[in-house]
Amino acid sequence: MENTIKSLPMVALRGMTIMPEMVVHFDVSRERSVAAIQEAMAEEQKIFLTAQKSIDTEDPKMEDVYEIGKVGTIKQIIKLPKHIVRVLVSGEMRGRLKEIEYTDLYLRANVELLDDSEEILPEDVNTEAMERGLKDMFVSYAAKNGKMSKEAVSQLVEMKGLRKLVDEIAANIPLYYTDQQDILNETDLLKRYEKLAFKLVNEVQIIDIKEEIQRKVKERVDKHQREYILREQLKLIREELGEESTASDAEEFEKELKKLKAPEEVKEKLKKEIGRFKSSLN
Repeated sequence: MENTIKSLPMVALRGMTIMPEMVVHFDVSRERSVAAIQEAMAEEQKIFLTAQKSIDTEDPKMEDVYEIGKVGTIKQIIKLPKHIVRVLVSGEMRGRLKEIEYTDLYLRANVELLDDSEEILPEDVNTEAMERGLKDMFVSYAAKNGKMSKEAVSQLVEMKGLRKLVDEIAANIPLYYTDQQDILNETDLLKRYEKLAFKLVNEVQIIDIKEEIQRKVKERVDKHQREYILREQLKLIREELGEESTASDAEEFEKELKKLKAPEEVKEKLKKEIGRFKSSLN
C-alpha cells in the first residue's frame, strides 16, 4: 500500500528536531515561517516541520533541510514583541519531504506521510524482552543524567508497546538535535530501537567519564591545597621559633651536593629532596 502524499505549509527549524509524541513550543521570526504558520491555521492547522542542517542558513532550500521531519498539529499561537510568534505544536507522524512546491510567500511542501503505527515485526522478535531492556537502559540514563523528574521516568517505565516506548523515550531525553534527527530519520522500528539504545548507553558512558575526570581533578586540587596549607603552617611555626634563616641551610645542602661523589641517580634524588625543602620555606 502506497503512502499518502499531502501538500502542507512547512517551517524549517533551526537547532531543533521535533519527535513523534512530542508536544513542544518554539518561536519563529522569519517572515516566511510566520506566513506558513498563518497559512496552516487557515487550513487544517497541519504543518510540516523539519530541521535545517545548518542553523546559519537564512533562506533554506531543499538541500538545506533534512528529508525526514514531522507532520504536526498547531495547538496554539501567541504573538510576541518584535514580530516573533510562539507556536505550540503536537508532533504526530513522520513525513518525508518529496519536494518544496514554492517559496515565494512561505514554504509549502509535498510530504509523504509515513504512518508506522501498523508496522508488523518479524515473528522471532521478542518485543517484551526488548521493552524491558530499553526500560533498564533508560532508567540507568535518567539516574545518571539527573535532569528528569521521577514522575516522568515512572510514566515512561509503565508504558506498553515497543513503538510507543521508543518514540516516547526519544522525545523525552535531552539529546542534541542532530542526535534526535538521527533517530527520527530511521523509519524501521528495529533499527530505530538500536539507535536509541546505543545513544542511551553512550550517554551513560560519557557521564561516567566526565565524573571520573572531575573526581581526579578534585583530588589533585585538594592535594595541592593541602600541601599549600601545610607549607604555610610550617613557615608560620618557623617564624614563631625564630628559624627564618633556614634558606641558607638549603644553599649549604646544594653546595655539598655538588661536591658529593655519588651515582647520578642518587644525586638526582637528593636534588629533588632539597627542592622540596626549599619549597617548604616559601
